[in-house]
Amino acid sequence: MLKEAGFDARLSWIGTKHIAYDYSFPSLAVDNHMICTLIHQNKKYYLDSTIKYGSLGENSENIMGKEVMIEDGEQFIIEKIPVEISSHNQSIETINMTLENETIKGNIQLEYKNESKTHFLMRYHPIKVDKKEDALKYYLNSDNKNLKVQNIVTSDLNNRDIPIKIQYDFTLENQISSFDNELYIDMNYEKILNDFNFKERKTDYLFPYKSRDIVHTNLTIPAGYKVSKLPENLSIVRDDYEITMTYELKDQTIVYTKTYDFKSAAIRIKNINQWEEDFKKLKNHYADQVVLIK
Repeated sequence: MLKEAGFDARLSWIGTKHIAYDYSFPSLAVDNHMICTLIHQNKKYYLDSTIKYGSLGENSENIMGKEVMIEDGEQFIIEKIPVEISSHNQSIETINMTLENETIKGNIQLEYKNESKTHFLMRYHPIKVDKKEDALKYYLNSDNKNLKVQNIVTSDLNNRDIPIKIQYDFTLENQISSFDNELYIDMNYEKILNDFNFKERKTDYLFPYKSRDIVHTNLTIPAGYKVSKLPENLSIVRDDYEITMTYELKDQTIVYTKTYDFKSAAIRIKNINQWEEDFKKLKNHYADQVVLIK
């Protein structure tokens, strides 16, 4: 179709990251996939029709860094698909919280870019039209019976070339305990990676793509209260991943920032003992609470 429209489009052979190969001996027997290379204004675009909601110029993790063999008449061209870093696929969640008795209320803004956007759209669009609203609510509250979601507003989810933006209001129950003049607040209603216990695992755990997820939580301290205790900060820095969590008091607002950065899209089996140690630190951090005193 591109050729019919007058473009320079070439059949291209490639192997996904699931197989180990190169084209040091060019052969159609070493790869497992095929794409189209568009050469336009001295730039190559790698078009993979299996990535339905990817934008032009955006390559999937499945082929990044892999050699591609491009037809060139009776010859061929060997290129390597460019590799992006985890921040290219960044997602940002901003949560603004206020307390009303023992209920948390507020609003949330989400933004997904590149592969984090593409994977959301791949899950969202196959859902039947009359089920999409319910499915989106289910996605946003993570099937948490204590979390009620309402007033959802999204960017154009039919436009794959722009970041996804979603904002909504929420009400959250059973995250606060009160004793005498103290309030104990669990600010981690969504415990990301909480089930990533890999004690029995025998192979690498592979994520769909490199990811960098940032969660900003801002809790307004109610009038008449002050901070009695903030949890300790957490910093885990490894070759394949970084997890950091920090608490900061700014005037009458507690600012809690969490970053989950999986730089290689993998937790490697050779490092599984290290991951288990880090996983325990993460669980302990999640178990700690903010304490306010009247």
